Amino acid sequence: MNTLFAKNCEVLRKSKGWKQSEIEGFSVSTWSNYENGRSVPGFDDLIKIAKLFEMSIDDLLFIDQSKHHVKPKKITRYSTLESGKLSLVEDEGDINEISKALQQRIQELEKRLIKLEKLVKKIAPF
Repeated sequence: MNTLFAKNCEVLRKSKGWKQSEIEGFSVSTWSNYENGRSVPGFDDLIKIAKLFEMSIDDLLFIDQSKHHVKPKKITRYSTLESGKLSLVEDEGDINEISKALQQRIQELEKRLIKLEKLVKKIAPF
């Protein structure tokens, strides 16, 4: 078994902050077997994994990814945007939660921008 591949599977998953159950296209037991070196994927799944982590199959199999990827750290204070205001939150959260909240805020702002652009075109058509 390729122990470097097993190690890389775990390192890459953790670098994304994912649980084994959050890996798209793979069951928990399949992914666990990859991480523990009990099995290796077939060629089609190997391609899927390489695409999932945006890397070549060579890098996935032969390069120690622990030197390139860092596990997201939990933080206890972070900034959040609520109703357009910046505030501190005294709560332990992980980077994925913060990222999701920021993505939602960006989507809200993009919708507002589209509305403003339409309004400007009505008021001052070019």
